[in-house]
Amino acid sequence: MTRAARDAEHLPRRMLSYAEAAAHLGVKLGTLRSMVSRKEIPHVRLSARLVLFDAAELDRHLAAHAVPAAAPAGPGLRIVGGAK
Repeated sequence: MTRAARDAEHLPRRMLSYAEAAAHLGVKLGTLRSMVSRKEIPHVRLSARLVLFDAAELDRHLAAHAVPAAAPAGPGLRIVGGAK
């Protein structure tokens, strides 16, 4: 293990509240609460009412669920139904 990796293990994790995590993700608070109840997003439940989110885990979750853009139409293809 490299020294940088060892040092990274000892850095404090940035934990976010519901409001902070919703802002971080760009979703409404209700949406985030629904995602937590369905276990669709990584979180830490410290008690029945206290839920925290690791900012790095949320970033990894976003990256893992990113959908790449579709390839543009090639020269032999035309887009039907576009604006005129």
